Amino acid sequence: MKNALWIVLFLLTSFTGWGGAVAAPNTPYDVLYCGKEKIYRLKQTEGKEFLLSNIIFPQQKRQVKVLAYVNFPFSPSPADSSGYLAKNPHYWRAVEEVYPYLQQAWKDWRAAANAWLPEKFRLPELSFTLLDGYRLDAARQPRWGEDTLNLSLEITSGKYGLFMRSVPDPVRGAGIALFTKEGNGFGRILFFLEQEWMDWLNAEHLSQEEQTRRAAEYQKAAGAQLAGEFYAAAVPNGYDWERELSSQARRYIRQLAALSPKEWSKQGPWAHYNQRLITHEMGHLFGLVHIQDSASVMDPVLAGGRGTARPSASDGLRLAALVCWYHNQRAGKNVCAPLSAKKHAAFIQRILQNSLQNSL
Repeated sequence: MKNALWIVLFLLTSFTGWGGAVAAPNTPYDVLYCGKEKIYRLKQTEGKEFLLSNIIFPQQKRQVKVLAYVNFPFSPSPADSSGYLAKNPHYWRAVEEVYPYLQQAWKDWRAAANAWLPEKFRLPELSFTLLDGYRLDAARQPRWGEDTLNLSLEITSGKYGLFMRSVPDPVRGAGIALFTKEGNGFGRILFFLEQEWMDWLNAEHLSQEEQTRRAAEYQKAAGAQLAGEFYAAAVPNGYDWERELSSQARRYIRQLAALSPKEWSKQGPWAHYNQRLITHEMGHLFGLVHIQDSASVMDPVLAGGRGTARPSASDGLRLAALVCWYHNQRAGKNVCAPLSAKKHAAFIQRILQNSLQNSL
């Protein structure tokens, strides 16, 4: 633990950015300043802002509306929501499994940033409300409110990510900030999971034999995704994808076998992976760039069980610096600065210890 602490302190005093290498190759970012320190923030389209601007705007929004969808591109078009819902009667169970990761991600980022922020500028608690996007669309009800922070949580096929980037590190999620400078708009988190997962959820009222078969396919698909690989339970040409699974994927499959599939969203490597993915994508909604450091939740590599599911102390400092940058811009002068790393070394140590204890 002492060694880990000194490594973190060294990284925090580095002028190449918070926490090691500044950004992954080809990642566009802006260089901002909080006092004399550099901050690297993702570039944003004109007229749009990041999640933090909504929180610290004068209206001080505290309510978060989360509009949820489950879309699988290899299934019939979800645009026909009635047909999609008929074919996937348990889609809401998918939402209920993923939604807690989103709530936990905010709690973790808030705690990590507040460890560095003066009390006056600490991030607030937020109240989350989960809404069914399909039902709202069918009823033609308003999606968003101007008095709320608006997020969409979109669960889609994990295999889609393989077409966005080459293996062995396919894209498994995306965080897209579409907030306006007036504090409205919404942010999107795309969360890629496997079709076999939905097949298993939809087997609830089928025979025990079919439930067992689908659980086994889900287990293989999840094991493959954990290893950054590809698995398909059923394909038109009958290709045997199982023989392509690596020894690493098979190790994950054995680990998952020790738990009931109903527990995978709460504990074990699958829960760790999914929590890390959501927490990482929320970091992008703040404007944080990729950091090539396995101790950071903003490291872009997910495959192989790499990395923590919680923001590190340096992740929290980077977010705190962005918070202060926003406040300083509004005030037109330096009114906020992250707390000294040297002065609060013992506090960092406690954060690291808590992160290890609370890891999924």
